[in-house]
Formats: sequence, C-alpha cells, structure tokens
Amino acid sequence: MSEPMIEYRCGEPKHVTPITDRAATRSPITVVEGKWAYCPTGAASEHKWELIRPTALSGLSATRVIRRSVEVIG
Repeated sequence: MSEPMIEYRCGEPKHVTPITDRAATRSPITVVEGKWAYCPTGAASEHKWELIRPTALSGLSATRVIRRSVEVIG
C-alpha cells in the first residue's frame, strides 16, 4: 500500500516542533482543500497552510520540505 502524498504543511511558528506525546494530540494528518495536509503538532486550529511539492509522509521533515508557493488558507 502506498503512502499518502502530503501537499500542504502547516507553517504556523507555534506548530513547527512536533509534540512527542502523540496520546495527547490529534493526528498530524488532515485534509485541506481536498488534499492531504500535515501539521507537526496535530493542532486543531490556527494553521498557516503552505502548499508544498507532493511528498510521502515518510519523507516529510522540516529540512526537506520544498515550497513551491505559499498560500494561507486560514
């Protein structure tokens, strides 16, 4: 089974550092504009979604995200 291709990443400064206690957070994966999106903290709100080159979840990290444009959605 192939991994989902993430097309948005949250660029909110408060959401940059992943929370390591996953039991206390929501899933870091969600859907934005019909595409898979990733927020390191799994926060429920206050996102600044950045459109990125489609990337498999396993290849996603703060240093490897390649921005093709920035789009703030909400």
